[in-house]
Amino acid sequence: MRVPLRRGALFAAALLSGCLDRGAEDLLGNSAPDPMGRQVWTVILADAAGAVWIAQTDSAIAVHGDTSRETTAALWSTLDSAPDLTGLRMAAQVDGRQMHWTLSEGNTPVAEGDGALRAYTGSSGSPRFTGTADLRVGGSVRSVRFDAIGGLPMPDVPVRLLPPAPRRTYHAGRGIVSLRVDDCGSADTASLAALRRYGLTAEFAVPTRLVGRSTSCSLDLLRSISAGGNAVEAHSRFHTGPPPSFADFYLETIGSLRDLRGLGFDPRVFIQPGTWREGPTLFDSPAKLDTPYGALLRRTFEAVEAYQQPSFFATLPAAGATWPSPAVITGYSMDQIAAMVRQAGANGEWVEFMWHSGPAIGAALDPKLRLIAALRDSGYVDVMNLRDALHAVPAP
Repeated sequence: MRVPLRRGALFAAALLSGCLDRGAEDLLGNSAPDPMGRQVWTVILADAAGAVWIAQTDSAIAVHGDTSRETTAALWSTLDSAPDLTGLRMAAQVDGRQMHWTLSEGNTPVAEGDGALRAYTGSSGSPRFTGTADLRVGGSVRSVRFDAIGGLPMPDVPVRLLPPAPRRTYHAGRGIVSLRVDDCGSADTASLAALRRYGLTAEFAVPTRLVGRSTSCSLDLLRSISAGGNAVEAHSRFHTGPPPSFADFYLETIGSLRDLRGLGFDPRVFIQPGTWREGPTLFDSPAKLDTPYGALLRRTFEAVEAYQQPSFFATLPAAGATWPSPAVITGYSMDQIAAMVRQAGANGEWVEFMWHSGPAIGAALDPKLRLIAALRDSGYVDVMNLRDALHAVPAP
């Protein structure tokens, strides 16, 4: 729900002494890069009741030096819509490991906070400051936690407002099958080989900060996956447990988007890690997406593949509004897979099969992909990546 903002008098900020949290983020070190170079700053404000606001500068700003630096900014309370306030002024200064920032409209303060440098959010040196702030909402001042993150801005425009992607067509009277590969391990050379063998494509769900590790996809493998017509999609950064705060969720989702774009890919779908099994990031019902967490994903991605879809089958055309829950391909017999694909073809429906990376996947996967390809060739279904099936229309 949108919370109206009210302009008010200047209010004091509380100081939170900083410490460095161990975990998925890179820790500070003597060789860490200067975090105060020119970059866009995103300030996440969250209260104890679960409400979230985001203030973001309109341009890059360097916050080191003897005086506070400022630039224009906007403030959102509904993250998948237009900002509540634009043309604000954000001023920020870092002294040692302490940051002070203010957000104001003209001469009227809107928010103000102090905090400490917590960690760098990756080898590129994006800093994260954490502290407490005061924010005027609904006619009163409330104390909130803030995380100021440099260099990882959320998209300027919600994805639904961007020009639509070129539409794919499928044969009228057929269904659609989509395929998905989770986690993108080094063993997925076998998955890619099987897909190529049968003229199929899939979406690969990539934990971006694991790329290049010994058991994960190499960058060369990712490039081969993309070159073969497969989709490279976001699957968090580290694929660890549920993010403990909205700011951690932001880093895992917006961070994975920015990581993949930095590598030359164009992710359009967010695939929830299976390790997010509790709390607000377990999207196990449509209602769980009616939250600031869901709004951030809707701003950023065309679809969220999680556990909220009620059926293995979705009606066509999907018009970008619905998609199937994936069936784990290794959990079904050849006869069961054939029956599901034939049902999709007979009813003009969409079905998706997925599998996880693993050293033994090749032998289990090959005959089932061969079966799907045979049913495609027999005219039951077309096979396309989820990002294309979302907007596919029947051929005239």
